[in-house]
Formats: sequence, structure tokens, C-alpha cells
Amino acid sequence: MSDNQVAPQQLARLDHETYRALAAGFPAVHVSTTTTDLQAGFQLGVQAVLEKLREGFVIGSARR
Repeated sequence: MSDNQVAPQQLARLDHETYRALAAGFPAVHVSTTTTDLQAGFQLGVQAVLEKLREGFVIGSARR
């Protein structure tokens, strides 16, 4: 590809059922007095990524 050509981009979206299955694969968020800084950071990171997915990469309705 030459320098002035733009590479095509591919975008994938998740339906709500797929998103829910993905989110269910992570442990529930629970912080207590015995939670380490590393554990809390991991939980916050997971929640941040799931939020970004919900905001821009999940399509369809949220039926529960």
C-alpha cells in the first residue's frame, strides 16, 4: 500500500445477548477491607472496558 492510501477499517458490534454473556464471564464487582489495590484496579479496569463497549459497540435493545 502506498503512503497516500488509507487502510480500510472494520468495525464489529455486539448484540445485547452476546454482551451479557461476555460480562457474565467476569466476577461480580465486590470490594471489601481485604481487597488488595491490584484486585480493585482489575475490577475497575473490567468495568471501564465494559462501559466503553456498552456506549459504542452494543446494538439492539436491553431486554432483561
